[in-house]
Amino acid sequence: MPFKARTFPIMLAICLFQLLLPNPARAVDELQKLAIETTREASPRLECGSKCDHSVLADKTVQIAGSELRTLVVGSIAAGEDCHACAPQLSLFAYRQSEGKWDPVAQSIAATTMGSWGAGPEISVEPYSTNTLGLNMDAGYCGQGYCSDMRLIWFLRGSSFQEVGCYATGADNSGAVGENSRDLESWEVASVFDAKSEEVGSVTLVVTNLKNRKKRKYELPFSNGRFDSSSLPEGLKGNCDQ
Repeated sequence: MPFKARTFPIMLAICLFQLLLPNPARAVDELQKLAIETTREASPRLECGSKCDHSVLADKTVQIAGSELRTLVVGSIAAGEDCHACAPQLSLFAYRQSEGKWDPVAQSIAATTMGSWGAGPEISVEPYSTNTLGLNMDAGYCGQGYCSDMRLIWFLRGSSFQEVGCYATGADNSGAVGENSRDLESWEVASVFDAKSEEVGSVTLVVTNLKNRKKRKYELPFSNGRFDSSSLPEGLKGNCDQ
């Protein structure tokens, strides 16, 4: 008993010390709360207004030009809006780590509306060059037995995000013609580019025909600050206005 009595103050001191240490999980929560609160304050500019429910749809971190950048995507949509054409408005935030804390770099409130059934798109973040942060939004849509997928690309530029291009990432019409039909159209796209280059270059789109596994390649050039899809086959251009 005397031994336990002597060790209690030591254990208490250790616990108090640990509480004072930076808590990464707590920091994550606080940053997400900040992004949500900033979006909530802008509710008058959002389609759902005061009826908006706000939630963090993505929280991604990547190294760019020697700095750790963290990107948060907040989705805003009214409760109960879950029809096939219902999609949240997306607000984008970027923070840079400096001296153990996250400093705000950029934000774009209500940058776009994307998704379906009340849910947002799949979000990924990756460098498109040694100093260019790219944020990809991938979403799909089905109607009349035809399903299509697309990717919308955003670049972090200055204090905001800018949309720089889109392209189709897949299609399947088996719901309309049947899986064994001659008219079956089923394909998917993989993208290849040089993220180690100092300048953003073209993206190679590798299209795989899922019927026969044959592949074809197309170039998506980058010029005048955005990707130019005008030379792509019509089915690959995507629908940037979706």
